[in-house]
Amino acid sequence: MSTTRLAVLVVTTTPAAAGPGLLRRATHADRPWLPAWFLDYQRATGGGDQASAAAAFQRWVTGADRTLYLWEPDGIPRAMVGHGLPGPYGVRIAAVYVPPAERRRGHAAAAVAQVCRRLAAGGHAPWYLLVDIDDIAAWRLYHRLGFVAAGDDRRGRVAMRRSNHRTSRGARAITAAPVW
Repeated sequence: MSTTRLAVLVVTTTPAAAGPGLLRRATHADRPWLPAWFLDYQRATGGGDQASAAAAFQRWVTGADRTLYLWEPDGIPRAMVGHGLPGPYGVRIAAVYVPPAERRRGHAAAAVAQVCRRLAAGGHAPWYLLVDIDDIAAWRLYHRLGFVAAGDDRRGRVAMRRSNHRTSRGARAITAAPVW
């Protein structure tokens, strides 16, 4: 069994506004098609089946500990992105997915930027996410949005902690250390 090597990326400054479009919360009305996105997302990130994709959709849409959004630049969902509750290390951005036919059009960047902007408006920062070290396209996307590497490990587990260092905006910096 191979293990994905993950990196923690952190951003403390709000990404620039995305182009025109609507970031809306996913709802049960999206049930006819959104579980298929979760299945593709799960398969791309290490596995999954129809049942786990349906369960993930249910958790994201009804869970009190997470929020899922859809990016609609033209009235049609083109990307999804979610986030968890604010925690001691910031807010985790997760479930970033764009269907293959919609990739390389800026949809993921727009969706992540809008979620970060929405979180910032609510006073929640910094934001972090986990990314596969071998996923060059994701690295480039997140780098353009201002995310920087904070740590990695070889087994896919990362322990994060606040440091005493403060960023230029006064927020506590986040550091990451592998869990060995």
